[in-house]
Amino acid sequence: MTSSIIFSDVPMARDTLSTLSSMKYITAAAIYDTKGSIFATYEKENNGVQFRPIAPKAPGFNYGLNYVELYEHIFFENQFLGTIYIKSDLNRFYSRIKTFVFSVFIITIISFGLSYLLFTLLRKPITEPITNLTRLMRYISKERDYSKRIELSTEDEIAYLAQGFNDMLETIERHRKELEHYQKNLEELVTQRTVELMKKNVELSKELAERIRIEKALAESEDTYHTIFETTGNASLIIDEDTTIITANKAAEELFGISKEELEGKKSWTEFVSREDLERMKKYHYDRRIDPSSVTKQYEATFIDRYGNKKNVLVVANIIPGTVKSIATIIDITERKRLEEQLLQSQKMEAIGTLAGGVAHDFNNLLTVILGYGELIKYKVKNDDVLNRYLDSIISSAEKGKRLTQGLLAFSRKQMSNPKPIDLNEVISDSEKILKRLIGEDIILEARLAETDIIVLADHGQIEQILINLVTNARDAMPRGGFINIETSLFYMDEDFIAGHGYGKKGYYGVITVSDTGSGIEEKYMERIFEPFFTTKEVGKGTGLGLSIVYGAVKQNKGYLDVKSEVNKGTTFRIYLPLIESAPIPQKKQTAEVPCGEGETILVAEDDESLRLLIKTILEQNNYKVLTATDGEDALKIFYEKNKEINLVMLDVIMPRMNGKEAYDRIKEVSPDTPALFISGYTAEFIRSKDIGIKEVELIQKPVLPQELLKKVRSILKT
Repeated sequence: MTSSIIFSDVPMARDTLSTLSSMKYITAAAIYDTKGSIFATYEKENNGVQFRPIAPKAPGFNYGLNYVELYEHIFFENQFLGTIYIKSDLNRFYSRIKTFVFSVFIITIISFGLSYLLFTLLRKPITEPITNLTRLMRYISKERDYSKRIELSTEDEIAYLAQGFNDMLETIERHRKELEHYQKNLEELVTQRTVELMKKNVELSKELAERIRIEKALAESEDTYHTIFETTGNASLIIDEDTTIITANKAAEELFGISKEELEGKKSWTEFVSREDLERMKKYHYDRRIDPSSVTKQYEATFIDRYGNKKNVLVVANIIPGTVKSIATIIDITERKRLEEQLLQSQKMEAIGTLAGGVAHDFNNLLTVILGYGELIKYKVKNDDVLNRYLDSIISSAEKGKRLTQGLLAFSRKQMSNPKPIDLNEVISDSEKILKRLIGEDIILEARLAETDIIVLADHGQIEQILINLVTNARDAMPRGGFINIETSLFYMDEDFIAGHGYGKKGYYGVITVSDTGSGIEEKYMERIFEPFFTTKEVGKGTGLGLSIVYGAVKQNKGYLDVKSEVNKGTTFRIYLPLIESAPIPQKKQTAEVPCGEGETILVAEDDESLRLLIKTILEQNNYKVLTATDGEDALKIFYEKNKEINLVMLDVIMPRMNGKEAYDRIKEVSPDTPALFISGYTAEFIRSKDIGIKEVELIQKPVLPQELLKKVRSILKT
């Protein structure tokens, strides 16, 4: 077609269009050139349609009642060549539609007939399974019986549906059984859990009861703790980290002299600690909160109450677990410290007494020899004043040595004491002249004696020693002169006095008061004045034994000693000795001639050669015959040989090989009636430590003067 237009070949174009004759529905066709003029046409013959060429329209379809027209442009290499027009007849199409509609109607009627027939024939085999299925579903829904199943007789869609339903029932049945199994397990589990819960409930009930009991016990414990805290008898404090006192008990009020209201939350414990102990206790307080195990839990300190009174205390402190607070118990050990000091003093005296006892024997032997020969020489040179003065000096020095030894033993309370009823007034009167010679002319001594006799059980010599030592001390405290007063008085020691002073027993006492107007004793030295060898005097001016001897002598005579002193105002000593109200007043001894012997024979056993020779000389010069032995065995040998001649045995208690007591026991086996006189330079304590019983015989203590020895010998032989 394109080539026909390009070459303007109209016949060729008509031939091309004529090929449309094979298409029954094409009634006409035309080709228009670019100007819209007909180039070639075609029209079906005898179709009753008149062809009227019209101008070309826009490309597309154009519909009429019985026809349809088509316009389409022709292009070649994008160059417009013309337009083709085709017209188609629709009458035949309508005729075929009618035939088709009729055919469809007939087929529809036939289909309905066949359908009814098929429905009638197939209704039962199709609906019956469905009916059965519906009936079963209703039964299962009502009865909840999932064990039923639909019987399958066909293999169609209903059978598939029924099979699906059966599968569903199978699944439901399986799930029901599983559910029953789970339900059963759940019931068992519920039962088990119920039992467990009941057990737990019982346990909880017990726990609740136990908790109630514990809470009750805790409340009781708190009450008990509060009671103990309040009634323990010792001061107790609960202290905060900043040293504030949180809680205090009644004893703490008494210790500090401050009420609880003033203490709790208002005061720090540091306000009551002495300056010397404060830093140490503060360190303990803070270190305890860092590491409690690093700090000692108890320690001693000095506390000061609100009135300025110092108290020695033992502090026991620890941290309250889980807090920064601490609890402290403060025990007042002032009295215990005082007793400890007394014990220390006693131990020191014990040590000195042991030392004194150790040297007493040899020292007393020497003093006995010196005093004995001094007295003998003095007797021989009565008319030589110069020699008498020399002898007096020798005897005086030996007497001082004797007093020193006795003083040491007195201070240690190991001196051989000879307590007898004595009148204190008489002792002071007898000693007054000696005391005045000791103090010098610049010191005035006055004795004010009680009007009634004051009879006590004491050693006369020890009371004299007490007076001498106290007066000597007073003299040394008054280098420029002063006054010394000695008084005696009666005193009843009651419970108030004992409680206030910390010593004594109820009853009447004779009191010796020695006071001076000297320099006094400083407070820092007051606790040490009775210590042996303690002195504030210059070197060479005091032994430090004076007051120790006084203390020991007072204690040995079962008395008490009290001292008050004030610097630059003087010192007062009071000695309390138990009173013997019913004892007779001792009579003053009269001087008598020394009795001589009547030619009796005396066996003397003494291991010290010098002393043995002295005793022999004294006895022989006074008309006695003397046999001497060096020890106990030697004495026993001599006695066995000459027991019929011997009237008295004089034995040293401690001798080598055999002591005097053992020798005398053997002598009594031979001659039970032979008397004995024991002599010893050892202390009574030392003799007792050797288990030597000498109570049933006479004993004379070294050093002994010739007159004393002769008197003792004469009194035994006359018995």
